[in-house]
Amino acid sequence: MEELVELVLWEQVRSDCKYPKEDNNNGYIYGLNLIEQDINDDDDEGEIIGVQWFKNDQERFDFVKENNLKIINN
Repeated sequence: MEELVELVLWEQVRSDCKYPKEDNNNGYIYGLNLIEQDINDDDDEGEIIGVQWFKNDQERFDFVKENNLKIINN
């Protein structure tokens, strides 16, 4: 079974969680939510079980490729 991830940006997380505007997550602004998929459910919905942050988009996509992850949103 493929491992699923969803792409996130720090700006959206910061806004949703009402963190201060000056909080830049130490420059790690490109993120992945690691998703646990219910094996009894065929859709791509699932629970977030972890988050990974990167300083640039290329690092994030390299991580996805190296770990054979499936992006469920874009």
